[in-house]
Amino acid sequence: MFDALVRRLMRHEVAVFRNLARAPGAPEQRFGALVDALTRLFDEWAKAGPLLLDCVREARGRRALARTFREVRLSLAQLIREGQRTHTFDDGNPMARATVLVGCLDGILLEEILEPGCTLSEAVRQALHDALWRVLGYDAARSRRSRT
Repeated sequence: MFDALVRRLMRHEVAVFRNLARAPGAPEQRFGALVDALTRLFDEWAKAGPLLLDCVREARGRRALARTFREVRLSLAQLIREGQRTHTFDDGNPMARATVLVGCLDGILLEEILEPGCTLSEAVRQALHDALWRVLGYDAARSRRSRT
């Protein structure tokens, strides 16, 4: 039962990243939708935190998490490459940037697991959005201002 639940959680995470990264639209629109969706899921995913922490303790669980993170990084790297081709995102190693993005997201998720509710404020979520956009070399604040 535990293994089935963990596999389902991992498949869901991969599907969220893959589907949003491959959705129609410009790379910056897809990335924005992805970040918005993920920040809305933090409190839900944090509830599964104890299961995820148990995964880290076992070799099989670590392998499952590593596969999940690899798939997520590949989806993000593809989106980053598309943004670089359109000169929307700065040049740089897409896989390295994807790794940093996943690290930021999972770090905030870990914060939510350890201190429930700490990531729910608009200030924290906006700071996360801004930091993630900066990893891509995209000035989201300037983009927001130009749309208003």
